[in-house]
Amino acid sequence: MHDRHALLDRIEQLEGVLGVDRSATGRIREAFGIEPMLAQVLGMLLAREFVTRDGLYTVLYEDRPECEWPDEKILDVQICKLRAQLKKRGHKISIVTKFGEGWSIPAVDKMKIRAAITRKPDADGLPAVTDAPPLAPAGAQGKSLKERRMAFLEGA
Repeated sequence: MHDRHALLDRIEQLEGVLGVDRSATGRIREAFGIEPMLAQVLGMLLAREFVTRDGLYTVLYEDRPECEWPDEKILDVQICKLRAQLKKRGHKISIVTKFGEGWSIPAVDKMKIRAAITRKPDADGLPAVTDAPPLAPAGAQGKSLKERRMAFLEGA
């Protein structure tokens, strides 16, 4: 049991380094009102100077069985959806594409994102964006992402 907890802690540390931990993605979702997958994409872009296609694909999809891996083109779709959601909500954040290699966000725009995710709730205690979808996917039974990933790894 001790090894399991050590692995869960390590997963949490690595997710934090990548910018896709539950805490970071929750703050991003609250600030920008975007879905969980897009919050992970934005979190990773925020945490890194440059995000490669392979790196983003690995973070988003490698926890699934290989037979469920989507085509790599889905990354372009996710970036397009993220840009559209940010624009729709009035955020002028630039995501720069380096064709065939990956994406980055300029430092000025990263400062805007950090300011938005550290902003306190409104005076009545409600978050700035109230239309954000629920944090856990349907059927997750209240399990955290790291618990779902560990369950997957234990079953492999």
